[in-house]
Amino acid sequence: MKIIRDGVFETNSSSTHSLSIVTCEEFNSFKKGDLIWDDWEVKLISKQEGMNQIAEIISDKEHPDVDHAFDECKLYTYERMLNMTGYEYFEQNYTTKRGEKLVAFGYYGRD
Repeated sequence: MKIIRDGVFETNSSSTHSLSIVTCEEFNSFKKGDLIWDDWEVKLISKQEGMNQIAEIISDKEHPDVDHAFDECKLYTYERMLNMTGYEYFEQNYTTKRGEKLVAFGYYGRD
């Protein structure tokens, strides 16, 4: 590994890493399917916002493929994230010193 910028961990490997931290309330809504992970915007969005993005993608296609549209938009339901081919999923609960309940989650693997 070579240091390129101070305070930044970089490698020249072809691995992929994703780490997100949200409140337990948001994470529970994600697990229930009320929220969708938007990997482009790096945030949880409403199911309706996600469906609007999907509708835009498939409206221009003669043979719409919803799974492909999810991939193209980089949208993940909890179930899709759990079952990503070639990646390992993780989640960990944390409580801050102030008592805030958070969940760190994401995936890692070869790109």
